[in-house]
Amino acid sequence: MGREIFLWLFLALLLAGVVLAWRNLRVGRGDRRGALRLALFLFGVEFLVCLAYMRHSTDINNEAEGLMMGLAQALVTAVSGWVLYMALEPFVRRVWPR
Repeated sequence: MGREIFLWLFLALLLAGVVLAWRNLRVGRGDRRGALRLALFLFGVEFLVCLAYMRHSTDINNEAEGLMMGLAQALVTAVSGWVLYMALEPFVRRVWPR
């Protein structure tokens, strides 16, 4: 039950972020370079964490499956970070310019 609630909250937050990010991109607001840097950082850290916690084996299929799952998880994290950065950065910059 708790996982479903977390999943729905995450999806609702991400959807709201997509709407705000789309609006900010359309009107020319938002730091695209900063968002890309954050997304690349999140991707790298998440992928390294997945590699560190992955169960390694001598079977190449298990290793490939683990790498694909790690890449997918890192990609979801990076895209989510990019969207939320693009959605929130103009509002935060307006309130907290430095």
